[in-house]
Parts: sequence; C-alpha cells; structure tokens
Amino acid sequence: MKPKSPTAGRARAAAALAVLAAVPHLAIVIAAGAALLALLAYAGIALPAVWSSSPARRRAARAVLSEVLGAPARRFRG
Repeated sequence: MKPKSPTAGRARAAAALAVLAAVPHLAIVIAAGAALLALLAYAGIALPAVWSSSPARRRAARAVLSEVLGAPARRFRG
C-alpha cells in the first residue's frame, strides 16, 4: 500500500469546494436533505420513545434510538 501524500487530501478538499462553488444549490439540497432526515428520525423514533402509552413500543423505540445514535461511534472506533 502506497503512503498517502498530504497534497492528495488538499486536492480532494479543493475539488469538493470547487464543485460546491460551481453548483451553489447543491449545498442547499444537501443541507435540506440532512434536515429532513433528522426530522424524520426525530418524529419516527424519538417521539414514540417518549410519548407512547405502550411499554413495549417505548422499549422498541428506545432500542432503535440507541442503535441509531451508537452507529457513528462504532464506525469511528474501528
């Protein structure tokens, strides 16, 4: 495996910024998509975990929420 050069990372970052500058609405679409995804996760997982009258539904929603929130931490731990 070849060692990565420090300029390769800078080149990728510059290319990503160039794409965002060339297509300014792309950043808006990405931000809106992320906001919509967060809203759907909140409405579909967090609210049932808090407001459901059924203990089984609250347990299930809590388990799903812990999986969703724990996934990024597991991915970075390796």
